[in-house]
Amino acid sequence: MTGKNFVEKGFPAYGAGGINGYLQEHEFDKDGVILSANGARCGKCFYAQGKWTSLANTQIILPDISKAIPKFLWYQLNDERKWRRAGTAQPFIKPSDVKNKEIFLPEIKEQNRIVDILDVADALRQKRKQSLQLLDDFLRATFLDMFGDPLAKRNKFKTVPLGSMVDFIGGGTPSRKISEYWQGKHKWASSKDMKGLILKDTQERISDNAVKESVTKLVNPGTLLVVVKSKILLRYLPVLISESEVCFNQDIKGMVPNKDIDSWYLLFHMRIGQDALLQIARGANTEGLTLDHLRNYKLILAPKDIQEQFSVIAKKTVTMIENMQKSQNELDNQFNALTQRYFE
Repeated sequence: MTGKNFVEKGFPAYGAGGINGYLQEHEFDKDGVILSANGARCGKCFYAQGKWTSLANTQIILPDISKAIPKFLWYQLNDERKWRRAGTAQPFIKPSDVKNKEIFLPEIKEQNRIVDILDVADALRQKRKQSLQLLDDFLRATFLDMFGDPLAKRNKFKTVPLGSMVDFIGGGTPSRKISEYWQGKHKWASSKDMKGLILKDTQERISDNAVKESVTKLVNPGTLLVVVKSKILLRYLPVLISESEVCFNQDIKGMVPNKDIDSWYLLFHMRIGQDALLQIARGANTEGLTLDHLRNYKLILAPKDIQEQFSVIAKKTVTMIENMQKSQNELDNQFNALTQRYFE
């Protein structure tokens, strides 16, 4: 089904990435499993209930409910590692692969028992995810209440170019041909390390000589790092604070705020106002941001004491988020262990 106009309310329409939107009409009126069969999400399964429809690049599994419970199949099949995918640049799953897929299928009573257990485990981790989202929403709402929206034309305080408030530091990559460069103590960040709000560690480290003999630089703790060249900019702007000394590659810029700007304030300003930069990064002829783009970014120049008030709130909330994230990871591991117990 293609070329359809979505509406705000209606029946969920499942595509390769999940629910794409809602349509007025539906094809199915029973529980089923939708398999993403093409592209980056190839092998991901979605569980549909009630009335729903499906779009292109999916395959539909509607079991005989006298033999198989749809949710039982979803729990079993929702693992991309279990699917044999053809193609390289654009992987896909053939209908014959779905038809010939071997599954574990105990009696209905046993299927119900397993589903009940997994439902409880899944509900626990979903509640934790909701709590994490609420904390994130709280920080966003607090920022907007104290300072206004970075994307608004008018705000509570005047705006200034980011370049007038921070010093920018470029990165670089030591030669990969010199193995000694990559056997050291200094953290070296690339885009794959730019996750979360605080950079705690990196996948690679470099030596003293690598710092001395290449263009990469070692920056102090508290430096803000922002990704300026990556396909990830099509989705969001990775920006975070370094917890310790760190070097980084040429796809990242470091930012050292002056005395009038608090680091945590700037971190959330750029995260909440990221669309102003992402619109530039998504331009037809660019995959990234230039130094001029960053320099011209409009920064709300709020009084430093109010910035610091927000910083105290942000640090406490982020500590809560980190602790809850650890709990989330434990719940995810427990859930994965259960599914492996039943299906592997």
